[in-house]
Parts: sequence; C-alpha cells; structure tokens
Amino acid sequence: MRVETVVESEVVELLARADICPVCSARSKAVDGWIYGAFYNLLHNEDARFRLKSGGLCREHSRRIVEMAREKSDIGSLPVSVVFKELLFGQLNLIGPGERKLFKRVSSSRNTGGCHLCEVSRESEKRYVIAIAKFFDSEKIRKLYEESYSILCIDHAREVAASMRAATVEWFVTLQKSKIESVIEMLERYIGKNDYRNTSPIGEERNAWLTASRIIGETRVTGRNE
Repeated sequence: MRVETVVESEVVELLARADICPVCSARSKAVDGWIYGAFYNLLHNEDARFRLKSGGLCREHSRRIVEMAREKSDIGSLPVSVVFKELLFGQLNLIGPGERKLFKRVSSSRNTGGCHLCEVSRESEKRYVIAIAKFFDSEKIRKLYEESYSILCIDHAREVAASMRAATVEWFVTLQKSKIESVIEMLERYIGKNDYRNTSPIGEERNAWLTASRIIGETRVTGRNE
C-alpha cells in the first residue's frame, strides 16, 4: 500500500471522530504513541532516554507521562522514575554560583533544545495540516468532513486554510463557519434550557460546552501562526 494511501486512510479515520479537531487528535495520538513506545522498554532504550534528557520536559508532557504510567500497567512508575531521576540530576548540574547562574535553563541549541515530546507534537501537527489540506481537494474527503461532527479548532483551521489550494479555500471557510455556528446554536439552546422557566428536557446540547472547549483556545493572542 502506498504511503499516500495510508495517510489518506488515517485522515478519513480522524475526520470520522465526532467533535474533535482531527489535527489535535493526530498530535495527541503521536505523543502518546511515542511515550508508550519509549517507556514500555525504557531501560533498554538508550535513544529515548537521551532524547528526553537532552532538552528536558515541559510541564504538559511530564504530566502526560505520569497519566499514561497510571493508565497503563505495562508502563508503570519504574521507567518514569528512572527518567525523572536523570532529569533532576541534569537540573542539579545546572545550579551554579552567582545571581544569574543560580538556576540556568537547559541549552537551547539545535541538538539539545526543548522538550522532545513538543517536537514530536509539532512534527505530527505539521504533517497532518499539510495532509488534510491536500486531501480536501478530494470530493470524497470534503463530503466526509461536511457530513461529520468533526471540526477543526481555530488554530488548525487557520493553518489548513493557509496550506490548501485557493480553489478549495472558499468551500472550507464557508463550511467551517457553518460548523461553528451549529456549536453556538447548541450552546444557546443549553443556556436557554437552564432558565428556571424552561420545561423542555436537556438533550444532546448538554455536551456543547465540551465541543466548544476543543475549538477555542488559540496558542497566540496575536493570531499569528507558529
């Protein structure tokens, strides 16, 4: 099977998931997959340990590692303890004399800079933004997105639109607006049904706030892309 066919099947699967941004979903799956693959046999995986130690861990991904260690018994706390010990030794070695050197950060050079899981996340995000933009040229994929409850979040909708052909942008912008308007209508219905005078039962609109939470939340207040 060609790589392009495999990627398209993954995009189809992502677009079929309800109420979740497909790029956010792919990004989370990539990070979780890397964590599982690394920590399942971490004591014999020197490359994974090196990558984790080189740039340290951000708060978000150290928290996710802990969550997965609790969720998956075949990971557990032992390999996480090993990595955290090594990271703390690294932090200990950065502490030096002088006001400016007391608590230094890990070097931000090309080879050792930044949380490796953030890099995994960024690479996955970039790959699927490009793939979705490309596959939206297909009538089959456009129809799938039109008929699904899947909706791209604000950041990824902007990036997908910037990566797609001009001929497809108008379709995408119109549909994205329609999907967001549908969520707003659901929110208004839920808010209205919480009025003490309301006698209608609350239905599917009870989860509209969760859908909204997965759409909003731009990473930059300026609105510029990463």
